[in-house]
Amino acid sequence: MLQAGPCRAPIALVATLAAGLLAGCGRGAREEKPAVPSAPAEPPAVPAAPAVSEPAASPSPSASAPAAAVAPVAMEAPVAASGDEAVFQAALDGQEAVVDRAIKGGLNVNAAGPEGRTLLMLASFNGHAALVRRLIGVGARVDLKDQISRTALMYASTGPAADTVRVLLDAGADVNAIDGNERWTALMFAAAEGHVDVVKLLLARGANRDLRDVDGDRAEEFAANKGHAAVVEALRAR
Repeated sequence: MLQAGPCRAPIALVATLAAGLLAGCGRGAREEKPAVPSAPAEPPAVPAAPAVSEPAASPSPSASAPAAAVAPVAMEAPVAASGDEAVFQAALDGQEAVVDRAIKGGLNVNAAGPEGRTLLMLASFNGHAALVRRLIGVGARVDLKDQISRTALMYASTGPAADTVRVLLDAGADVNAIDGNERWTALMFAAAEGHVDVVKLLLARGANRDLRDVDGDRAEEFAANKGHAAVVEALRAR
């Protein structure tokens, strides 16, 4: 039965505000899911930074998924210093020059804010492909996970940025990584949001369309309940 699915809610860079936004996307107390899932992943919260109007998301893999689909152990990113808020905001906004100066000045490219979200996750969320490519080029790890085991690929898949998704996949991102909250995958996020080009790209790169979230729903169910016919068709094609 479908419960609130992946939803692209505003991103807040203030930890306390971010918690409230997440609860609004089905990350708080679990309630009866509405018939229609809300799609995408939610962006990283940065240490004590001003709130940013950006989306958050939630798709999910299934508890009954095959053992091979079990999410790998999350890799922890080093925590960013309290003075780095502006750099995280710059990553979210796609300000490559600002981020580049900070890294050249000694900022760890894999540093993360309180919610475990990295510069790469923030840049990926808003589809800043050039910045994503730059960050990977200087050592950003594509499969780091935030506190709920979401990856940069999951964040990128909540939007229509197939180019950003491709950059991450080319760098070795795990196309079937599963989050630690609802067991959602990048494919579920993309399907729930109706991004058919992203869905097709993920499928072409080996995304498992049969994985199910904690409620037993697949990417196809999320797409169907949101009325994304083209996505449903792509998911049913074999």
